[in-house]
Amino acid sequence: MTNKPSLRDIQHAFATSIFGDESAVSGMLETGKQRFGIYQNSVVENYRQALTSIFPVTGRLVGEQFFTQAATQFAHDTPSSSGDLANYGDAFPAFLETYRPARDLAYLPDVARLEWIWHETFNASDSQPLDLDKLATIAPADYGRLAFELQAGYRSLQTPYPVDRIWQVNQPEHDDPELVHLDSEPRYLLIYRFDFEVRIANVSRGVHALAQAFAHRQTLTDATQSALEAEPDLGIDSAVQWLVGERIIAGFALDGAPESNEQDS
Repeated sequence: MTNKPSLRDIQHAFATSIFGDESAVSGMLETGKQRFGIYQNSVVENYRQALTSIFPVTGRLVGEQFFTQAATQFAHDTPSSSGDLANYGDAFPAFLETYRPARDLAYLPDVARLEWIWHETFNASDSQPLDLDKLATIAPADYGRLAFELQAGYRSLQTPYPVDRIWQVNQPEHDDPELVHLDSEPRYLLIYRFDFEVRIANVSRGVHALAQAFAHRQTLTDATQSALEAEPDLGIDSAVQWLVGERIIAGFALDGAPESNEQDS
């Protein structure tokens, strides 16, 4: 007499078979392989739709058929580890680096990275603007000890490709076709929120280094050194003023990591 599989066995086989060999579960289910296949296709389609929503420019660049095939392969290779599909897709840019049909599109993974970063920034929690009155109480002798906190939506991307221009000319509101030359200067991009707008700023190497130093909780003295190593002629005062004016800097403390200045969105 053959023992019937337990509910736990069925659930485990069902979960592991969604993106693998469905033969592991088809013999356990009275509904059979066909109905399991319908469910399997539905799960993969949900993943594809999530990727299509998060990576519209990537999809537009390669076309619907190419993107559907890539997204389907990615869905089979990389199941979601979260119940929220808004968190699905962080590994998609890296997948495109090894996806053979995209091997001649060297810029494509960084376009996808920018889109994922935009998605993260858009959904980040709000940060209050820097308290300038409180900052004004710091004695000039202590400026070097300042450690700045950046807003929750801050991200950065360094790339040899003009992915910000590629992204821009492929937005729905951009009507005029425009040729983007891939042999342009390297991009040092800061992505951040300004009120409800996600901004993508192509900054100098020094400003990028300064912002990254602040993101790693370096003091102003150490961050200045990092920035000047990247760009010896950088005006530190004007760079810091720009970061404050764009609300990228959201808080500060002396000699260490600033306390969080976030509020629920």
